[in-house]
Amino acid sequence: MASCEELTHPTFGTSLRLLHRLALWAAVAAISCCAALLYLRFYQTPRTLWCDVAHDRNAHLYSGLSLATDLRLGDIGHLFSDLDSFRTWPPLHDGVFVGFFVLLSGGDERWAVLPSLLAWAGCVVFGFLLAPRCAPKGGVGAGLIAALFVLVSPAQRAYATDVMLESCGAGFTMASLYFYIAARQDRTAAAYRSFAIALTALFFIKYNYWFLVAVGIGADQLAANSTGLLNWLRGWLSSWDRPAWIAIQIRKPGNYIVLAVLVFSAALTLRGGLILDLFGSRIPVRPSPNLVTIVYVVLVLRLLPWFLRSGRRQVSAAAPEVRSIVYWHLYPILIWFLWPYRLFSFLWVLIPASNSGENPNHNPVGGYGFYANAISGDYHIAPWSAVLAVCLFLAAFWVCLRGKLRPGAAVLFWFVGIACVLTFHHPNRKSRFLHSWIPLVWVGAGVGAAALVPDRLWQKRSGSWLFIVMTAAVAAPHLPGLIARPRAPEGGIDPARSCALDITDAYLPDLATSSRAAVFSNMPIKYLAQWTYMQRYHRQQRLETEVRGFDFLPADNTPILRRWLTETACDTVVYVDIPQSSAFYYLLPGTQNLGQYGSVMETQTRFSLIARHALPRYGCTVSVWRRLGTPVR
Repeated sequence: MASCEELTHPTFGTSLRLLHRLALWAAVAAISCCAALLYLRFYQTPRTLWCDVAHDRNAHLYSGLSLATDLRLGDIGHLFSDLDSFRTWPPLHDGVFVGFFVLLSGGDERWAVLPSLLAWAGCVVFGFLLAPRCAPKGGVGAGLIAALFVLVSPAQRAYATDVMLESCGAGFTMASLYFYIAARQDRTAAAYRSFAIALTALFFIKYNYWFLVAVGIGADQLAANSTGLLNWLRGWLSSWDRPAWIAIQIRKPGNYIVLAVLVFSAALTLRGGLILDLFGSRIPVRPSPNLVTIVYVVLVLRLLPWFLRSGRRQVSAAAPEVRSIVYWHLYPILIWFLWPYRLFSFLWVLIPASNSGENPNHNPVGGYGFYANAISGDYHIAPWSAVLAVCLFLAAFWVCLRGKLRPGAAVLFWFVGIACVLTFHHPNRKSRFLHSWIPLVWVGAGVGAAALVPDRLWQKRSGSWLFIVMTAAVAAPHLPGLIARPRAPEGGIDPARSCALDITDAYLPDLATSSRAAVFSNMPIKYLAQWTYMQRYHRQQRLETEVRGFDFLPADNTPILRRWLTETACDTVVYVDIPQSSAFYYLLPGTQNLGQYGSVMETQTRFSLIARHALPRYGCTVSVWRRLGTPVR
């Protein structure tokens, strides 16, 4: 088959052009049918999605539902408070996408998966479009192969009906690289603007996904323009009057402020805190995540006069592609980091030592075996499919080394190579960390399949028909995957799993007349409790789910909890006991002390037990206490 530009070539017959058009319509029809089938399958058993009391999907839905409730009630104060809570996870998926659909549906959690479903469809579409941008020949067939791998991937299909970041991350990763390659090939301001917007959207979905794409594109740019960049750097260094520049900086008062803030922040961090003597008072100052923000703000204020004086004029006079990237990508990120905690959270997410997960594995080579199993078992319908995809990808890489792919296509291999190394060596290992970049392997597989047809055959119609046969040969054994049950160890529905909503259903009726309630457990069920309560009662009032000052390290929190009982405004307290024998229990770091909530409630005298619900199927017990003297409304 031919690339998009060849579809109008006069040497191709009417039948072949018709076949190309049919391939396009077939791809659209397959995407639509598969999306409808996936959502129908989810809609039949939506409660089985909520199988884990501490899963991240609870936090994602809670964030979106909170913003939707703020808007529905017109509560601007709570709206800004909820927006401020988007720190580790930026707000585009949870707040904008999920919030929009749950607002539209009146709080129906079944609508919350629609952003993931649409993003999954977008991933298929961009896979179909991206391959022709890379393959010099056989573009439509290469796109069909890439799209097919996404369509049949069990894990991709599983996350398509989940309230997780993975599908949006994969979709916008594909979109960013597609528009990047399109910009490299078309060289138009509109193409660069589309690329900048897609990359900005990816940044506001999840920092990790953005980082992988940014590093991959940066490596591609360095490889493609290394000579020009070195020449520019030599010219700049040769023209830089260092003594004069240093003399100017010495006379700038703002530099001393920046230096003082840097020294103070470093000392505070290294010493773990300082004691300041002010007017006879000793004031303890402890390290804070906002130290990074303070340094950043001071640096911005130092550079702002230069920007207003000459910097913005230099941007306005730059090439259209530079302006597009600065206006639509750089400025939004720089402004975002001015918000407290954002820059710290960005750095925390990207540093492996801080974001090492619940059970970090620091074996430097162990990740290769773990992710090899995840690639073959979770992201392909069978091991043979994974081997085929990797072999075809390597064929495309060989063609890239020979310089026979279209301009910009090399970014695929930079991106996948860097993503492999960073993912496999990261101590936090989960199957879903493959999700955003494995589709680019499938794009490369489609390009590699086209590369297997010798160049001399592409000059004849026999090459096109040979590739049609090859495409059919790759597609045929994968077709059962279009209707197979999705599967992923960390995402998607599974009718065989237990339903955590049975726990919340047990105590939510007891909170109908409560004006303020607290829900505790020996497992971290904060977000599950919050979103189910908000959805049931449509109240702006949040549950209390933790006591300030509670020590999660091995310690006795009884005095803290008893003091809270005397001071709290809560009239109802719920405790969910999940024993180790329960299907919902698993050991998480920092949860060993949570059982003290239940121990204190069983021995206190300020609240009376009004209900105890046993859930023998799960081995759980739900206890509900009401403050003595609380009137029943």
